[in-house]
Amino acid sequence: MKNIDRVYSSISKGLVIISGTALLSCSSFLEETPSAILTEANFYQSTTDAISAVDAIYASVQSGNGGWYFGDFYSTTDVNTDDMFTDPSVGNATWQAWSQLNINAEIGQIDNVWNQHYITIGRSNAVIDLVSDDIDIKDRLVGEAKFFRALAYFNLVRYFGDVPVTTSIIKNLDDAFLIAAKRSPSVEVYELIEQDLMDAAAALPDQWSGGDLGRVTSGSAYGLLAKVYLTWAGYPLQDASKYALAADMASELVNNRSTYGYGLEENYLDAFRTNVGKESLFEAQMKSGIGVSQGGSLAGIATFPRNLTGILGANYRGNALFRPTPDLVNSFDPQDLRYQTGMFTSLSNPDGATASFDPHVFKYIEVEDILEQGLVLNDGGVNTKVLRFADILLIYAEALNEVNNGPTAPAFSAINEVRSRAGLEALSGLSYADFQEAVYRERRWELFGEGHRWFDLVRQNRYVSTMEDFKSTFQDFPNPATTSTFEIKKNIQPYYILMPIPQSQINILESDGDLQNPGY
Repeated sequence: MKNIDRVYSSISKGLVIISGTALLSCSSFLEETPSAILTEANFYQSTTDAISAVDAIYASVQSGNGGWYFGDFYSTTDVNTDDMFTDPSVGNATWQAWSQLNINAEIGQIDNVWNQHYITIGRSNAVIDLVSDDIDIKDRLVGEAKFFRALAYFNLVRYFGDVPVTTSIIKNLDDAFLIAAKRSPSVEVYELIEQDLMDAAAALPDQWSGGDLGRVTSGSAYGLLAKVYLTWAGYPLQDASKYALAADMASELVNNRSTYGYGLEENYLDAFRTNVGKESLFEAQMKSGIGVSQGGSLAGIATFPRNLTGILGANYRGNALFRPTPDLVNSFDPQDLRYQTGMFTSLSNPDGATASFDPHVFKYIEVEDILEQGLVLNDGGVNTKVLRFADILLIYAEALNEVNNGPTAPAFSAINEVRSRAGLEALSGLSYADFQEAVYRERRWELFGEGHRWFDLVRQNRYVSTMEDFKSTFQDFPNPATTSTFEIKKNIQPYYILMPIPQSQINILESDGDLQNPGY
């Protein structure tokens, strides 16, 4: 599929400014740190410098305290839905605001999401513009940079809607608005994403090996493009022609597994505990034991129960920022292996002392990390899976149903492959509407706690209605018996289909125009 036609949009280039880089990660290709900030005079003249610059792009998506995965972006796209809530005993007012849907343009996470993504865009633009033509792997390196620029803009356009588009290098975060001078219409953002991913797919290898495992591939680009097209086809742009393109991109991966090395892991938890496994199209790489904000995953601390120091020791820091709602838990078939293994309700230490609690997410931390080392802040070493093959199968099933006004045999095969691993019976004989609903439910069960729920509900044009039905519910799990019953509140507003543009960014332009999203 490397000769697939490319679609280009007219994105003008602006001012070129140099940015510095820093590297932190666990993978072998991300372990070197540049010793100095490069200047325009010596930028990327050697292969070593160019590779280091690309590695800095990978590093920019790690979590830290305000990064992408598992940082503020990833976290804020589940806790604002019917799937997750913040434990009411958590004293952090900001996360309670997210959980209860009291969102405004001055919440710190909004700034973090904006800044971290434009840092990635700036680093990507630097590589695209400044890698020397004399470097023999230039096309590959630029392809990697374009993948990340596309991923960053895809996140931004889903999060904020119209956003500033710049293909120049960003030295100061304020420049993202100043260079672009305006918010670009969402369709133009999608056109740039499309172009970048097609270029990346053409330039990248189908698979990596050895120390390069974990770098993005052509399959990563096709998979992300399938997700982009499915979103583009949905609300609010609703370009139905993109369903066929989503099906085409997903088909390339589903029907050429040996080429790209993809497939489902045998067991559901292995999809998360296996770093750079066959189910992963792209994952943000984490490392344990390197300290706060240095590349360890926030997921363990954020999803694990509170108050377990009595059996797990003083280093334990689980804080239940993100807990499954009773609505999510009760939606599962009790025999669903994703529920049985992806959530847990008790934990024992080596001495046999056991704590029981309501269901919590169990995807993102190895038990050994807790029992042998203690769970400390930002110290998880399980990579965050950004795009999985299970997601691609469900995209394929959904897109085929839309294109054919009903499910085809390949659509049933795709969804049933996901269900089979979960221990559920195969689906058959469904109408268009019933199959569509089946895929929606399957996505919720398969991808819970992975940062997809809000985006799915918005593109399905049922976020507001779903949350209006939810609004508030009582946390009262029957097994094990909860020690307390409390209300989970969600104060839905119709404009929460987008997040507010950070007020700090609007202040930079000092414009008389209304640059904020409606309602904020």
